[in-house]
Order: sequence, then structure tokens, then C-alpha cells
Amino acid sequence: MVNMGQNLHDPPNVSGMPAFYQEPSFHEIWINSDSLPKRNQFTDTMINTGYARNGFRVQFNCVTFAQTLPNPGNPNDLIDDALKIFFRNDLSAQSKQQIKTQILLTGQQWDYYWTNAWAAYVSNPTTANFNTVNTRLKSLFQYLFNLSEYQLA
Repeated sequence: MVNMGQNLHDPPNVSGMPAFYQEPSFHEIWINSDSLPKRNQFTDTMINTGYARNGFRVQFNCVTFAQTLPNPGNPNDLIDDALKIFFRNDLSAQSKQQIKTQILLTGQQWDYYWTNAWAAYVSNPTTANFNTVNTRLKSLFQYLFNLSEYQLA
């Protein structure tokens, strides 16, 4: 909260924190050249290492999250379902295709590359199979969380 300019129990005046819906910036007042990199750093940390305090760690578990989606073995459905949850506005078909090819398929052009990797993990959750899907999912979610469309959701 301090990094975002909201010191807990230390408001800027007796009225408290300024409302995000006031003119002239309305709800985008919290997006600026200082807060945007900090927001991206926060999501990157939550995906990669998490935050630890008093022996307790909070971290975004990409594989567990993907397992909650209806069809995580299909790369198109995985991206569409994740976008429905995290984004207010949909991405273009071209952007989705680029994300799928570069991140989930690691440059391959066939969807079965991801489908086979996911199926291998589900049927045999060894460390190697976990690392294969986890690495790609971490890259996917880190990329999505750093897009401007995510910040405007």
C-alpha cells in the first residue's frame, strides 16, 4: 500500500484518501508513471517468488489456477477463460494467437504441443512435467498482468 501512495493509518488529510472517481482523472487517477511500474512489479513478484512474512508465503500458483478453468488443456480455451477473469475488455484474435504461439507453444505452431504437455502433467505429475507447464503458465500470466488492458480492468 505504501508503494501505491496509500499509507495505512496515515491519510493525506482529515478527509482521508482522495476518491478515485473525482474529476479530472476519474478512476484512472491511480495509473501514473510511478504507480504503473510498481503494480507490474507486484504482479511479477506474486507470480515468481511471492511475498513472505513471519514464515508465511503468499504466491500466485499458476498451475492450481489453471486447473480451476473448464478446459486448461486447450490453449485457446485457457487464454480465453483467463482473459474473462482478469480483463474487462477482450484482446484481439491476433494478440491471443501471438500470446499462444510465443508463450504456451514456445514458438511451435500446433496446439497439441500445449495439450500434450498439460495431459502429461495431469496423468503423471512428476517434477519435470510440472516444471514444463508451470514455466509456461508463469510466463503467460506474467505477460497478461503486465499488459495495459489488465491495469484498466
